[in-house]
Amino acid sequence: MTTAHDYAAKHHDRFLEQLKTLIRIPSVSTQPEHAAAVRLSSRRSQRAAEWLANDMRQIGLETAEVIKMPSGRHPLLLGAWAGAGEDAPTVLIYGHYDVQPARLEDGWHSDPFEPVEREGKLFARGATDSKVNVITQLKAVESLLASS
Repeated sequence: MTTAHDYAAKHHDRFLEQLKTLIRIPSVSTQPEHAAAVRLSSRRSQRAAEWLANDMRQIGLETAEVIKMPSGRHPLLLGAWAGAGEDAPTVLIYGHYDVQPARLEDGWHSDPFEPVEREGKLFARGATDSKVNVITQLKAVESLLASS
């Protein structure tokens, strides 16, 4: 039987590519020109909320939905899996997938929404704050579900 650690190690490259895909979505919630990237998808490209909900479904969560806020604010994502049984403890994972604004003029050496690897490190907006945290948590859940 494969352990969660073994599964994660085997799928490392795919997990990294998924992080890069999410980073490429400029989900800057504070700037009107990027608001659609935080929300649902357009016909041309998939956006952050929908991308994450689709990933949650693919890893096996029983609930994976985008919840539109009545205030018109950015949507919430809800994912749930209750397969451990009624007596199992509840684990709550919370995070956000939007990022702060970023422009080349701010000191970036490359497009902040195009991940670049240098010296074994990933550089892009969201590579260390927000998007990496969300992907890490989802991929840990995926690894646990795939190995149980």
